[in-house]
Amino acid sequence: MWRWREVFVDVLHFYMPSNTTDFAIELACHPRKLASPHPLPWDCIFRGRIYYPDKDLWSGTFFKTQSMIETEREMLIKITPFVHENFLEWWSMFSTIEKAIELPANSSEAEQEKYGIRPKGSLAYNRNLKLLQSLSDVNL
Repeated sequence: MWRWREVFVDVLHFYMPSNTTDFAIELACHPRKLASPHPLPWDCIFRGRIYYPDKDLWSGTFFKTQSMIETEREMLIKITPFVHENFLEWWSMFSTIEKAIELPANSSEAEQEKYGIRPKGSLAYNRNLKLLQSLSDVNL
């Protein structure tokens, strides 16, 4: 799913590998001016997953699907507020180009992992930072 904002396009992606019934929820964000009509998470500058703290519903990086419809409904009711809160917090980090530029420069290793920021000094980090800086002077 995509949400087009003034400066960024937000991506919500449900990922279910073919060898499992479990699923992951991926979030991504990309400058709107540079985005394809429907960008995929791996095409975006910022990309991360939602990690749920309840081990009964969570396995590694995937939500565990339930075997019965009733328990599946209970699981979805339980995780929805948590997922929604994570959406809002995650995407608030990208309300402006300037905030998106500051995030890589001022983030801890944990934040870098959470927001899919490439390691400082890497080619991808430098490329993404230059791309964002070039947009900061442009009226989007």
